[in-house]
Amino acid sequence: MATREAPPIPEAFVDEGVEVAKSAADASPPEGRRQAMPVLYEPTGREVHKMRNLKEAAAGRSIVDMDPEAKEKAFWVSLVRVNPMKKPGQKKVDLADWGDSDNPLMGPHGPSFIGRVVRDPVSAKVKLVYDGHNRYDFHAVDLWTRPVVEGSVEKLKRDKYLFKPVPMLYRTWLYHESYRNTRSHNTTSDDSGVIRQILSKDCIDADISAGRWSPLVPLLPAAFCCALTCDELSVGTAVLLAWLIQKVGNDLNKPERYKKLRLWLLLPRLAWVGFLIFRALSWLPEAAILNIVGLAGTLLFCCIDFLYGDRESANKYRLNCSYEVVKVLPNRVFVCRRVGATDFEKLFGYRGTVHQNISGIGSWGRNMTLIAEADKRECEGRQWAARSSDQPLRRELSPRSL
Repeated sequence: MATREAPPIPEAFVDEGVEVAKSAADASPPEGRRQAMPVLYEPTGREVHKMRNLKEAAAGRSIVDMDPEAKEKAFWVSLVRVNPMKKPGQKKVDLADWGDSDNPLMGPHGPSFIGRVVRDPVSAKVKLVYDGHNRYDFHAVDLWTRPVVEGSVEKLKRDKYLFKPVPMLYRTWLYHESYRNTRSHNTTSDDSGVIRQILSKDCIDADISAGRWSPLVPLLPAAFCCALTCDELSVGTAVLLAWLIQKVGNDLNKPERYKKLRLWLLLPRLAWVGFLIFRALSWLPEAAILNIVGLAGTLLFCCIDFLYGDRESANKYRLNCSYEVVKVLPNRVFVCRRVGATDFEKLFGYRGTVHQNISGIGSWGRNMTLIAEADKRECEGRQWAARSSDQPLRRELSPRSL
């Protein structure tokens, strides 16, 4: 098993790297009945091939034939805390590199990506524009800040201090935009006022498109199809509309305006479709097959824009929510109550509960959530037993998405 040496991380809410180290078929599972839980870890094809000849001690079956619950007993997972800024293959990290106050990325309290998260005005995807040596994919968060956490998957799923970090992409973007616009707060400050302000804003935290992408996405292929009609006025207005959408999209790519993009451009798009149909009435009787195909393709992409863009944006508007901070825990961890998005669990599944020893709250409601700031990224902490995406934190918000 590869080991990673790292200096102590001052934050309690830290990232963990996952390594499948060995089989734990001989490990004695806890006695008694177990409540059925969703599968946390499915071995990759490489891992299955590597362990193909291993046998489950009790049943004597090949590991390939194990059911999901048996795999949770058989696989031993090691979570090793690493320095997020450690270069791959580097054996030692100088302590000065970790707390260098002159380093704009590191800062005196560890790594910080503040000001480096942006939103693409066309695809509406939130990205981390930092192409450094940090290439770790972080899979878990340990509120107990243990250097190493080991055990079978079955055991780790019941660890009340171990959480999956679920990035809140748009809320992280709001946080970084606030920093870029004001530059009035210290990036390493312990003051929670900025976090409270960001959590109080309305946005969709679910990892869905919700029609937030720009109308320019379907308009570009629609403009190419429009060129097949050979109507100069229609093609000219298509180019003009594409320029207008691109210009307005860049201007409205701000936290307070990005939701208004489709509404502001609805009338110009409807006017262009009406003009396109009006022009087609004049040349359609004498049109060639290629002209008709171009007109049909243009109208098809316009319908896609209205159905999967405007209609989806209206349907998913109910998922907008904000958060009320109920309790502030150490190391910038917040117990929050969600306001809005009442159908969140119905649409995306159970998010789990937080033990009262951590939250200090006896009854954990469905609208309660645990939110923390990890390296200037807003993340929701979910229990491993909760049904949700198991994608690691780094892959969700990383320079690889550029």
